[in-house]
Amino acid sequence: EVRAAAPDVFAELPLPLQPSLASPCWRRNETSRLRCLPAFFVAGALQSGTADLWRRLKAHSLIPSRHDALSHWWTNHPRSRAGNFETYTSRFSGDATLAALDAAPDSLLGDASPASFTFMFAESLRLHYRYLDAFDACYRECKANPPQRGAPSACANRKKGSDGGYRADHCYGRATAATSPLSFNLPAFATTLLPALRVVVMLREPAERLWIAFH
Repeated sequence: EVRAAAPDVFAELPLPLQPSLASPCWRRNETSRLRCLPAFFVAGALQSGTADLWRRLKAHSLIPSRHDALSHWWTNHPRSRAGNFETYTSRFSGDATLAALDAAPDSLLGDASPASFTFMFAESLRLHYRYLDAFDACYRECKANPPQRGAPSACANRKKGSDGGYRADHCYGRATAATSPLSFNLPAFATTLLPALRVVVMLREPAERLWIAFH
C-alpha cells in the first residue's frame, strides 16, 4: 500500500537509521546530508490542546524546537504546499536542528500536527488523493464526451434546476477502486515508515470539543 499511495516514501524504505541518535535520522550514502523524521507525534482531535502541549514540551532541553512541528504533512494532498517526502524531511533537517542533535544525541524531534491521526477521509488526503484524481479524470471524460439525448450513458445529465453538470455516479466506483482501502489509514502509514514511533494522544470531552471547534 505504501508503494501505491506514497511512492516517494516507499523509495526510501527501509530507512538506514543512525543508532547513535534517539531521533530517526539517516543518510542516503556516506557523503549525503543527514535527514531526520519525528521520534514522536502529539496526536489528537482538533481543539484538544495539542498546540499547548507542544509549547510545553519544547521547553525541555531534549526537545529541539527549531523545526516546523505543525506542518500537517500527513493529512495534506501531495501536490499541496505541504509537499512531498523530501519536503517533510527537510523540516526536521535544518542546520539548527542537526546542530541540536549533534550536541545532544538523546534529543527527540516531534510532530504536533493535531489532525494527523484523525480517522476521516477529508483528513487523509496524503493516502487518498488518488480518489480525488480518479474522480476528477472520470468527470472530465463526461464533460469532454457529453451524452447524446436519449442515448444510454453513465454520464447522465443532472435533474432540471441544477447547475447543468453531470451525475457521473459511476465515477464514485472508479475513484474508490483507485484509492487505498480504509484499513490502510494514517497510523498504519506512519508506523510502516517508523515502527518505533511514539504517540502522545490528546483527548477532550466530545461535545465541548465540537462546540469550541464550531466557534
